[in-house]
Amino acid sequence: SLALLGLRLVPSVVPRTPPFVDAVAVGSPGEQAGVQPDDLLLAIDGATTGSVDEVAELLARIESGTTILITMLRGDTVLEIELAVPEAVK
Repeated sequence: SLALLGLRLVPSVVPRTPPFVDAVAVGSPGEQAGVQPDDLLLAIDGATTGSVDEVAELLARIESGTTILITMLRGDTVLEIELAVPEAVK
């Protein structure tokens, strides 16, 4: 989930709200991977993310304890980062 990664996206207020990062928790996997507020998430493991809802759906299918590849836009630069997905707390 986004919370497990330490990411909060902008609120989904309209259908297809673009998946911009609103905040990154200090010390979280997202921060450690280099995700920053205002980054636009373009893809997760090669699957296009066109909205906040699509990001949530894609992350729901990711297994904890794995590493995912996130493609994002920061300003005019496309970046690819690897993000370690921690084990879910039971």
